[in-house]
Amino acid sequence: MIVEKRNLNLIFVGFFIFLLFLFFILNQKYNFLTSFSLFLIPIAIILIFFYPEIGLNLMISEPILYFILPLLPITEGLRRASLVIFLFLLLIFAFLYSIYKNPKIVNNLSYLIKEPIYLLLILIGISLFISVLRLPFALSEYGYVKFFSYLLLSLLPSFSLLFINENKKLERFIYFFIFFLSIFFIYALFRILLEGLENVLENETIPYRLGFSLSVITFGRWAGIGVFSLFLLFFMGKNRLIKILSFILIPLLLYLLLLSGTRGAILALIVSLFIFFFLKIKNLKEKVVFIFFFILLFFIFYSFLPTMLAERLFYFQDESSINRLEAFSLAFKNFLDSPIFGKGLGSFPYYAYNFIYPHNIFAEFASETGFLGLIPFIIFLILCFKKVFKKLQEKSLFSLFSAFLFIYTFIHSQFSLDIGSNFLLFFAGALLALKGEDNG
Repeated sequence: MIVEKRNLNLIFVGFFIFLLFLFFILNQKYNFLTSFSLFLIPIAIILIFFYPEIGLNLMISEPILYFILPLLPITEGLRRASLVIFLFLLLIFAFLYSIYKNPKIVNNLSYLIKEPIYLLLILIGISLFISVLRLPFALSEYGYVKFFSYLLLSLLPSFSLLFINENKKLERFIYFFIFFLSIFFIYALFRILLEGLENVLENETIPYRLGFSLSVITFGRWAGIGVFSLFLLFFMGKNRLIKILSFILIPLLLYLLLLSGTRGAILALIVSLFIFFFLKIKNLKEKVVFIFFFILLFFIFYSFLPTMLAERLFYFQDESSINRLEAFSLAFKNFLDSPIFGKGLGSFPYYAYNFIYPHNIFAEFASETGFLGLIPFIIFLILCFKKVFKKLQEKSLFSLFSAFLFIYTFIHSQFSLDIGSNFLLFFAGALLALKGEDNG
């Protein structure tokens, strides 16, 4: 074993020297940025291969992709798709390597049979594909975007979880997840202070069609996820430095969330935090006191909000709210017209003037896929909520993170983004299904 370990170390040292030499040669011939990128790529591949949880973060974390995608030297519409497929294949090789080291890891694949959540994810994908096939090709472009968004951003990351089904790796995935979010929002704060919120969020939107854009809604969603994730680290983390950093970063991300004015994200965060603290209190009297205290804090918080932001969050007679009610009504009408198969995935814009999707995931499934997609989606949610109740009883960081990620994304999906862009909801459901290698 000692000989093998030394040989492996020598290989890495030799490879690193080769990279340094390559970096020097390229830097002489090309510019520094190009050579530096080529120098980092093989190092990143090695990291992802031996730490697949990093690769999984790169598949789902939109904030970190804000930096990476523009650097890829391929057509913009293929950037995230190609990155996700590449990372997925890399994770498969990493999984095969893990099997070579420890054949028992192949048991991870038993989740495909044991866990109905994974089967339902496949059934939902099939229903989306059938729904988009029903449309004439000239009308189905948006439907195919939604289908491939679901395939690449929901299914592949969900099945990638099978390759890291170990407690240590899953916890490390969460730490990387929060680290990437924190880095991005620190960067975003500096940009906002320099250029203003509108320039950062609207003028720099990356028009990527497979679920990736840095719109205000996306920005707000990730800021809210960052806030509750940091809360979990603060209360569940054992490292004092991590607790201090979490305490410092929470108000920063909360401030950015409020700046985005994303109502769905703010409501999702309020509900998630309420459930978290309510469950931490064991005494019934203390729970009652907490409810009144939480309501009092809410009104104090509301009184300090600027008028424009308060109206955006709590005034529901504006044009956007009225249009959304009309969209819900139209989605319900479409469902009654075609209850079995729906009108077809991506068809909603052809019936609505103000929105391209109904802004409610139930209404969207009902209108565009009918019972064909709505039934497996509802069963998926029921099974996920059963898992949530079990996870909330556990005290590990992984269990609480997966439970609150699902609660948060479920609430947010009732107000914003379409089926493809709500990929985190499906990913969170798959995350709930994992028990961790150490738990059996």
